[in-house]
Amino acid sequence: MNRHVSTDGHMTLLQLTSLVGSLVQVSETADVWVTAEISDLSRRGGHCYMDLVQKADNGNTVARSRAVIWANNFYYIDDAFKRATGQTLAAGIKVMLLVTASFHPAYGFSLMVSDINPEFTLGDMVARRREFINRLTAEGVIDMNRTLPWPEPCLNIAVISAPGAAGYGDFIDQLFSNRFRLKFNVGFFPAVMQGLKAPRSIIDALDLIAASDREFDCTVIIRGGGATDDLACFDDYDLAANIAQFPLPVMIGIGHERDVTLLDYVANMRVKTPTAAAEWLIDQGAGSLARITALASAIADNIKANVAGHTVQIERLATMLCSVTEAKTTRETNRLSLATTNVTSLAATLIRPSLTRLQSYAANLADLSSRRIKSSLNDLEASARLVNALSPMATLKRGYTITRSGKQAVSSAAGLKPGDTIETVFADGSIKSKITRTDETSI
Repeated sequence: MNRHVSTDGHMTLLQLTSLVGSLVQVSETADVWVTAEISDLSRRGGHCYMDLVQKADNGNTVARSRAVIWANNFYYIDDAFKRATGQTLAAGIKVMLLVTASFHPAYGFSLMVSDINPEFTLGDMVARRREFINRLTAEGVIDMNRTLPWPEPCLNIAVISAPGAAGYGDFIDQLFSNRFRLKFNVGFFPAVMQGLKAPRSIIDALDLIAASDREFDCTVIIRGGGATDDLACFDDYDLAANIAQFPLPVMIGIGHERDVTLLDYVANMRVKTPTAAAEWLIDQGAGSLARITALASAIADNIKANVAGHTVQIERLATMLCSVTEAKTTRETNRLSLATTNVTSLAATLIRPSLTRLQSYAANLADLSSRRIKSSLNDLEASARLVNALSPMATLKRGYTITRSGKQAVSSAAGLKPGDTIETVFADGSIKSKITRTDETSI
């Protein structure tokens, strides 16, 4: 130890850091497997620089160190890690690293990484996903969206995708060029589809769909191909919980067939690509169309069968009706003929006595009429003599007269006054006089 101390009793910084370096770089700190979480990562000049942390259960950082993977190893380590876990090295994931401790006098302490165990990271990812699945199950929401029925047909679709994404274009082209000529109504809701902002952005789009005045049958979340590590954002608990409780059936068309995210466990339907999502909707609509067509055909066949059956019945009834009508007509004709015969016979029987009586009346009618006329003439002559005896003319002939004032007969002198003209009617004529005086005379 004293060999590092100068003659004046102190050490230089270089001497101290060199001493620390000699103490750090020992066999016990070489090629050691260490577990940690990557808190930051950057790539410069082909090298990979990381900040590693270890956190306590309460989330506090209890250890921190820098680490580096030199360019001559990074390509192979990163490729192997990506193929095994489906994602590249990035901040926020837990790793198991084969490291050698190093302390450089100018750059300080760091860990030189020579290998990574992807199984540890994969296990952590699976464990975290399993934790989220268990949590959603315990909360009773994991099956809520998966059990929603799909409307038939499903033609009004809300789509969440990145603006201008090729996957969205493929989805629309496939949907609107379907061979069945199904007409779909699509509402587009843009969202960030990778990175840390993706979960919140997709949740906001879901909220807009839920609040939309337009009526949608389902929601489709699609993302085209790309780096597998970009799918890490879809293992988010809050996003999965929102989809699990969404009121419309949700279809996930993210990544590739081999890719699995937490959303696949809560969504109603999972397909491998945006194009596959469009194909599923087309097939579902075609199935509904086929069922409607089959039902219409069955109805038409049933109607034809019923019409044919009723036609046969009508023809049979028509034949029976003709026979019944003919029989009825024959019976009624016979009855009418019989009635005619009976009426003729009855009429002859009834009319004969009446004719005899009429002939008898005819013989007596002339004598009876003559006697009645003679009697009536005698009555008329007696009435005429009585009328002539009681007529005014007969009275005038006996010396009486009739006095008139105007056209009224005068029966009292009280109704006349001097100056009035009166007419006196005799049996053989009349005279007119003018009154000069009136006297009231009582008889």
